[in-house]
Amino acid sequence: MLFKSPYSVLFHFTSVVFLLLTGGPFDTPEAKNVMVTFKRNIDQVLKEWNCNKPQMRLVYLEDEYVDYNPSAIYLPHAAVVHRCDKSIGCCKTGHVCATAEEEDMTFIVEEFLRGRKMKKEVQLSNHVRCECQSLTQERK
Repeated sequence: MLFKSPYSVLFHFTSVVFLLLTGGPFDTPEAKNVMVTFKRNIDQVLKEWNCNKPQMRLVYLEDEYVDYNPSAIYLPHAAVVHRCDKSIGCCKTGHVCATAEEEDMTFIVEEFLRGRKMKKEVQLSNHVRCECQSLTQERK
């Protein structure tokens, strides 16, 4: 097999395009620098930004808490959970990094409403595992 991954295909394709656009081989310092920078970027994306481990995100209760009351004040008004989305992992073309497994987490917050303070249990989704999913397949 000539190419071991879709990314090696991308690298070789981009190299050919670069050669065509620059009109020649990588014999100038500028051309070599561009390719070194490009290769470094590809390596970093593949090693550090693969789609498998959810990343911590700050979510606001007003966006995710089902029983959120806009008239109330919540302390804290946000929580930290793990999430999968297209910004945390690189997938091949036509795929996106999405949730493969999730669990509910319970947070205790104080709700202040009309001079009363109440403790509330807030359920938020915490992503446990991510995977590359086809943009055309049904989302879980």
